[in-house]
Amino acid sequence: AEMLCEAIGSWRNYDFGPAWSGVMSWIEQHAAGCAEGFKTTLSGCRIGVSGVETKTLDCALFESHRVMADVHVILDGEEWMYIAPSAGLAGIDPYDEARDIIFHVTPPSETARLTLRPGVFALVFPWDAHMPLVAVEGRVSHARKLVAKIPMDLLTLAQGRRS
Repeated sequence: AEMLCEAIGSWRNYDFGPAWSGVMSWIEQHAAGCAEGFKTTLSGCRIGVSGVETKTLDCALFESHRVMADVHVILDGEEWMYIAPSAGLAGIDPYDEARDIIFHVTPPSETARLTLRPGVFALVFPWDAHMPLVAVEGRVSHARKLVAKIPMDLLTLAQGRRS
């Protein structure tokens, strides 16, 4: 499976198992009303909403995870997120096991850029290094953002996409 970026209602096109369905239907039903600072857990998955400031490209870092897949949803505002393969990317510091994160030097290879606005989700896997919260067109702004963390061992990736 590759990184996904789609309308929130399209999550049903993917059969990644019960943890995925649980998180995405929760997001669809409840996320819009969640205040900054909201946190909950849902059968082994963590969901948090925060107030964030986007930043200029020169201040942003690529990151990746080993244990969790991330679902990113902008509830208010907008961001650019850059994506690159994490395989072979050098780390700035060693992998932080407690936080399940490693920050990377900017990849030399080609990157993809997503624009995240309300109504869209991005799902990134451990093999997707991602640089979130980049200011769209360089205009730094405030955003309200939900991130859900789904343990990879709760995702069923074998079936892939439903036809």
